[in-house]
Amino acid sequence: MQQTAERYQALFTETQGSGKAADTGVSGYRIKTVKAGNTLEVEGYAIWDTRKTGTRVRQETEKHRDQVQAINRRNSQKKLRRLINENFGSGDLLVTLTYDAYEQPQSDEEAQRSIRNFLIRLRNKRRKLDLDELKYVYTTEVTHGTLGTRYHHHLIINGGISRPVVENLWKSGLINTRIARPDALGLSGWAHYMSKQKETQEKATHRGWTCSRNLRQPKVTVSDHKISKRRMRRIAEDINANGRQILESVYPGYKLSELPHIRWSPYVDGVYLSARMIRA
Repeated sequence: MQQTAERYQALFTETQGSGKAADTGVSGYRIKTVKAGNTLEVEGYAIWDTRKTGTRVRQETEKHRDQVQAINRRNSQKKLRRLINENFGSGDLLVTLTYDAYEQPQSDEEAQRSIRNFLIRLRNKRRKLDLDELKYVYTTEVTHGTLGTRYHHHLIINGGISRPVVENLWKSGLINTRIARPDALGLSGWAHYMSKQKETQEKATHRGWTCSRNLRQPKVTVSDHKISKRRMRRIAEDINANGRQILESVYPGYKLSELPHIRWSPYVDGVYLSARMIRA
């Protein structure tokens, strides 16, 4: 019986390897690709024989619960990034909503009512202007500091509507809007900003993210034959020389937006590959 390393990413903690991937216990690599707008994300997971690795990986994973939680947070951020890159692009609007001191919500529920009411006003305005149906993703950030508990919201919405019209619909404080301009990673930078965690004197947390129901889902494909064990070994041995050449040949029409990342494990054979590409 076989299993992949996807559930055990927490074991791949080393970013510097020996230059040669130990892969005696690896039968191949499962490659997952996610197409989101003009971006393509590639992840490679070792495939193991559970008779040799099953008990060991489960035992080691139990010892690395902190890493498992960190992986879960990163996976949530990936989902947000991919959803945004699939549905939004140049000309859409990046929005931050803040509250005046006397308008600060007194609870999470009150903050959610405020943002929902804003979106209702925005949806109605778009309909009056005969524009496409509103599309959005938003996060709510809660900051606990010397001034007490403060809320604000980060959004991305579809464009076609002027910034002054949008700004006039927020009644509770300051609103900042700017036009989205994708870079080599699409709108991944804004997605990261929406989900960031501040590590300052004022501890900030998020209440997850919420999206409209009319968004497209990124396209996910899985293959156990896309990148061979030999090719993965070559990428791991010299990521600078081989990573770009191999991945861009495997995925014609895309180019790497940054060098691939390889992580190693001191506990099991194989490597974990992640790469981000953009349509050429």
